[in-house]
Amino acid sequence: MHPLTKIILFILTLLLCSMVKAHLLVFIALPLCIVVLIKNRHFLILLLRMRWLFLSILLVYAFSTPGELVPFLPLSIAPTYDGFLLGAAQLARLLVALAMLNLLLNDSSKQDLIAGIYLCLFPFRYLGLNVSRFAARLMLTLHYVETIAEQKNQKLSFATLHQALDQQPDAAISSLSLNDEPLSYLDKIVLLIALLLLLWLSLGI
Repeated sequence: MHPLTKIILFILTLLLCSMVKAHLLVFIALPLCIVVLIKNRHFLILLLRMRWLFLSILLVYAFSTPGELVPFLPLSIAPTYDGFLLGAAQLARLLVALAMLNLLLNDSSKQDLIAGIYLCLFPFRYLGLNVSRFAARLMLTLHYVETIAEQKNQKLSFATLHQALDQQPDAAISSLSLNDEPLSYLDKIVLLIALLLLLWLSLGI
């Protein structure tokens, strides 16, 4: 599958997850995470590293969303069922994004992904954007986000990412080659189906 197709499917999947109902997200996130865990055991390390973020999101939604109170806590404030559902929905969307990103990074070479990003951003070239350099640095950023997150002794922060990117010489970025492989019929069919599904959900047909 062409890298441009993979990137567009990644974006469309995130858009679809923002449109579908909360209870349907479970049927998307759970099988997807299982597939990624089978293909890449390091994904479990990434999820464990982010467990406090997941818990924080769930608690923030649970205690800040109005609705029917959960009656078992002897406190003046209590979480709500609606908050738990909204928090679980946000967690499912985050899991889908992480799983899709993991598949995208592991099933494609760096050169292929940069080629796909370059093609996605190519129209912005006419607005003065240095598409080649931007695509390369964006790919490096995504790579370091996953790499640093999997390291138990390394804290994931903007400072850490900035330091990692500064250690990458500009010569290495400029030397990356772009693959000019055209879209196959399978790519076109997959993209057409994905776009039609997105249009169907957006119109609420």
